[in-house]
Amino acid sequence: MEAIDGKPYRFVLVHTNSLREQKTKTLQKRWEKEKRELEKEAKRIGKTFMAEIQNGSKTPQVAISEIAQQAQTLLDNALKKKPEELIKTEESAE
Repeated sequence: MEAIDGKPYRFVLVHTNSLREQKTKTLQKRWEKEKRELEKEAKRIGKTFMAEIQNGSKTPQVAISEIAQQAQTLLDNALKKKPEELIKTEESAE
């Protein structure tokens, strides 16, 4: 208990994590969106793979090689993004 000008005051410190929680939610939403986009692209690659083999435009070996390269590029691009960059991007948008 503190006294200011002879009157007693009790101070309570309140700490909030609302900004941190908001940033966490923002990151989670961005990662979920990116996951959906990656899944969509993976399905597209798979459909293309099957169509190329079925119509005979590519041999299975060539199609598999090309798809492996596409999948690696997709994964590499996703892994290049760092959480810090996503936070900075979100903060600069506000």
